[in-house]
Amino acid sequence: MSDCDHCEKGNAMIHLKMDEGMPDLTLCSDCYNEAMAEELGVSYEELLIKSFEMEDSLGEVHQFDVEQRVFPNGTFIETRERKEHGYFFAIHVGLGVSAAQLLQKLMEKVKRGLSQKYIEEKDFGGGSQPSLAGDVVWGRIEYDETGNDVPLLVVDGKSYKWEEFGKLLSPSEGFQFRLKICEFTD
Repeated sequence: MSDCDHCEKGNAMIHLKMDEGMPDLTLCSDCYNEAMAEELGVSYEELLIKSFEMEDSLGEVHQFDVEQRVFPNGTFIETRERKEHGYFFAIHVGLGVSAAQLLQKLMEKVKRGLSQKYIEEKDFGGGSQPSLAGDVVWGRIEYDETGNDVPLLVVDGKSYKWEEFGKLLSPSEGFQFRLKICEFTD
């Protein structure tokens, strides 16, 4: 990663295409958020934390990194677990919400998300295998780098190929199902 064109530090991850005749900018998150807030005429508070740990309902500790972005339609904050295909939570709120309020809303969402398990290990004839914990599953659809033009399903911070997820549904043969695709900030 390159250095920020403004503060000359850190991980510049945001590339801004400028007007003709002006050089493009590469900014770190903080400099981008400050510039966007100034452009919009709103105040910007940097989050007090950039990472945190939280236990799930089984006592397993999960480590998360936090990112914040200011946009014309509000502030977006996300947290991603520090493992491939781990948990991911995001919220979107209006402009002018304090950093403390943003963080509180995010932490509440993470706590709710980690408290519920949709897939559990069950013992079937001496062997343990994953099984649906109930009749509702909440997760996300993610790109599968192995190809096949078929995405992965991530549930409880673990990825499942379509075939693996299909096996989880086998005990429900004969039942109906409802599939609802939601915005990731819901």
